[in-house]
Amino acid sequence: MRAEDAYRRFAKYYNMYVQEFMDDIPVYLKLCEGAKDIAEVGCGTGRLLKPLLDSGYRVTGIDISDAMMSIAEMKLNYYIEDGMLELINHNFIKSYTSKQYDRIFVTFYTFNYLIHDDEQTQFIKNVYKSMKPNGIITIDLFYPKTMANPEYEDKWSDEKEYFHNGVKVLMKDNRKMIGEIEERIQIFSQEGISDEIKTCRRFVNKKDMYKLLKDAGFSKIRFVEGYDYSDLHELAVDESTTAGFMAIAEKL
Repeated sequence: MRAEDAYRRFAKYYNMYVQEFMDDIPVYLKLCEGAKDIAEVGCGTGRLLKPLLDSGYRVTGIDISDAMMSIAEMKLNYYIEDGMLELINHNFIKSYTSKQYDRIFVTFYTFNYLIHDDEQTQFIKNVYKSMKPNGIITIDLFYPKTMANPEYEDKWSDEKEYFHNGVKVLMKDNRKMIGEIEERIQIFSQEGISDEIKTCRRFVNKKDMYKLLKDAGFSKIRFVEGYDYSDLHELAVDESTTAGFMAIAEKL
């Protein structure tokens, strides 16, 4: 399933599913310092947009899903009317933006949904063209759960309980790796009705991410693990990828 199709179906669950995740917010707030024009790519329903806006930053939220952005628009309409937030539908695989940004954040594993080499390459090149000189890109990349914990391979998880518009929703998922690709099935059940959503994400290690950024023209490429900004470091020759990480680079 293509990412935009999955997000269209997932939009009604996404807000309840990800809003409680806050581990990455301090890193993005740190990286916003001194920036005027900030964009989040893969903004979804506005999980990160709101804390950035609440901190006084003007932000552009970018996504390929109109369904996701409709929810963000309803939640954050005050900021739109106040001129602090702009929401746009844009696909960086196809083109760069007419506006250039000081910071572009590719958040919450958005990049991992790019399965093919040419998609990844074109995405990075177009983001580069969308940035001002001395701009900073940050890409958040996942480490597959089944690589960290092989016992979860092709096994159904225990059900997790959420509430959506006052109605209890049960969610369980199944993940398996085929080469670099994680195939994931999520089943959401509420009031006797189930919705099954299938997605694929590609694992990208640090060395491959470094090459993608360098080939696109980025410099000062560094990495952070565990959303710990104090861990910011250059890639070591023998460095392996054993956890999720952020890649941070500059356009000079």
